[in-house]
Amino acid sequence: MELSREQVIERLRAYVDMPSGSYDLTGLSAFISRVEADMRSLGFDVVRHSGQGVGDTLVCTYGSGSRTLLLLGHMDTVFTHENSQKLSVVDEDTVSGSGVMDMKGGLLIMQEALRRFLPTLPEEGKVVCVLSGDEEIGAGFSSSLISRCAKDAFACLSYEPMRESGALVRSRKGVISFTVRCTGISGHAGAAYLTSASAIQQLCVVINRLYTLRDDARNVSVNIGVIHGGT
Repeated sequence: MELSREQVIERLRAYVDMPSGSYDLTGLSAFISRVEADMRSLGFDVVRHSGQGVGDTLVCTYGSGSRTLLLLGHMDTVFTHENSQKLSVVDEDTVSGSGVMDMKGGLLIMQEALRRFLPTLPEEGKVVCVLSGDEEIGAGFSSSLISRCAKDAFACLSYEPMRESGALVRSRKGVISFTVRCTGISGHAGAAYLTSASAIQQLCVVINRLYTLRDDARNVSVNIGVIHGGT
């Protein structure tokens, strides 16, 4: 059965209108429960794995064959509860809202593809979907579950959105995340500046050096996310 445009929008609205920021654990948990119910309605067995201080990860399994196709997605967004915006229809081809692309729309595309594909799954086939709740903050908890499932899969597809319509991304550059801490020598900024040392000043030096590592020719980028210092 083909879904109408109105049905697609309403399904997407139901997802987007549920805030699920990575650190909004209450809202995120509610949304994960909604996705869990939707995956079960497709016939999946679902195991919900809980991590400390992050959103849960769903491992969904359909079939029992020896050839495993792994599908990946995530349920958290970068938007806080306060900054989340509900879905709105911009024009005939465009909607907007928090997480509409990254990646609540992708989750629905995955589910619709599965709804059509699973009835024809060969006897030797198995589909495993790993849907994480901590992707936007580095997947520190879910990455081990993904790796474990990937070892048994002959192929893996992620339903993150493409920047170009109809494109398929075959690889992505890796990510290294780290924290830099600088310790100074405390002292009055006006009276003891000759004997004290500013940790913030040194941090600025380090940050500027880090930005020199950017290399556009090699597709190496550098981003400093959060800076905090001083009293």
